[in-house]
Amino acid sequence: MMFQGWRIRLREADEAFSQGRLHDAERILREAKLLEYLPGRRLGDKIAAKLAERARGLMIRGESVEAWRDMATARSLGGDTEATFAVRREMTELGIEEIETRLRAGDTSGALRGIAQIEPHTTQLESVRGLRTIAERIARSRELGDRGKFAEAAEQVESMIALRPNWPELAAWRDRYREKGDRFRADSAELHRALSTENWHDVVSLADQLLAIAPECRLARDVRQRAWAKVGSPLRDSRSLAETHSCGAPGREPAVPAKGMDRRRLDDPARFRLWVDGVGGFLVCARPELRIGQAAPGSDVDLAMLGDLSRTHATIRREGDGYVLEPTAATRIGGRPIDGPALLRDEDVIELGPSIRLRFRQPHALSATARIDFASSHRPQPSVDGVLLMAESCVLGPRKSNHVLCREWAKDVILFQRDGRLYCRASEPIEIDGNLFDGRGEITRRSRIVGGDFTLSTEPA
Repeated sequence: MMFQGWRIRLREADEAFSQGRLHDAERILREAKLLEYLPGRRLGDKIAAKLAERARGLMIRGESVEAWRDMATARSLGGDTEATFAVRREMTELGIEEIETRLRAGDTSGALRGIAQIEPHTTQLESVRGLRTIAERIARSRELGDRGKFAEAAEQVESMIALRPNWPELAAWRDRYREKGDRFRADSAELHRALSTENWHDVVSLADQLLAIAPECRLARDVRQRAWAKVGSPLRDSRSLAETHSCGAPGREPAVPAKGMDRRRLDDPARFRLWVDGVGGFLVCARPELRIGQAAPGSDVDLAMLGDLSRTHATIRREGDGYVLEPTAATRIGGRPIDGPALLRDEDVIELGPSIRLRFRQPHALSATARIDFASSHRPQPSVDGVLLMAESCVLGPRKSNHVLCREWAKDVILFQRDGRLYCRASEPIEIDGNLFDGRGEITRRSRIVGGDFTLSTEPA
């Protein structure tokens, strides 16, 4: 009887293999301990070869997370055979090529994600570690440049040229940092002369010039705020905007900004991109529903994903304080197929089609706003780090319960909607598009918001 059961499970695994359900076949072999026997090992070798072949195809299509998962399973089944090693070597070369392309374009975040995927499996570990060093130095040079430390930024890039002398982009970045450093030193000298004579109008102008070169220069920010106080800053008293709850309770209208301020309101306040310096970029959708589909010519979905999806694959709809997922094509929640509307809960993983995975987050107890993170390697077009489904407000700051976690910030910053307009609220004076506000102000579709330790910007989506 036991022998008959053994043969039945082997037949189940073989049928799964024949149908292309390779991971199911592998699971059956392991559950039934069939790999201890010669027929099971032979089938395991066939599954491993097929997984390695599929991994190669996935890697070529850019689906690296799934590709390396298949390769790891193939190696655990059949070991590192000559054929598997050859595929792994080819995948490593493809991965390194993609990482290098991202680095040469300055995309350090994407490069570091690629390195994290490839590192456990690579056949060229030293090369991959070298790329990690370059990615970290590029990010460090950018941070130094934003703070006005251009000589140190140029030194970081110079050290990379020794590692990659055939990358002309590095020499161009180094020269650009040196050029900016020359301008920064000249403007700094002028600024100190203006300060010594208390020529506050020139101080404002020169501080602006420095911030255009080095947006995170603390000295320029502090001097500019001091100068505005001396010359009669366009500081807007927005106390007429009633005290808002930390999640955007209703109130009265804000004061009118200074004459000449850019008053273009968001043409479509329900959809824009939010860039948070040092954190990432987010697509913000304030409509009650988010349509998800494939990034294809003529697509009109809200979230257009690069991957194997239908043109309109699923819709996430806000209902009260909760969210419902409504599928129109193959969709799963936590591995469970759904064929009708399903309530979403915090941390649910939404699986669309064969390989795209999204993580649903609703972290803030006092806000109906939700966040979508990308749990697979797939990204939308254009690429962002996450999607914010904005209800009344969106909270950014250092707490884990915030919609956008900003570890380096001292306090929360809140974006909130009122009567079709978008506002920013902070616990300190903030600068919006060159105008100083006492903590609250209206923002537009192309705004830049600067506080003591943060910078945000919006742009049309």
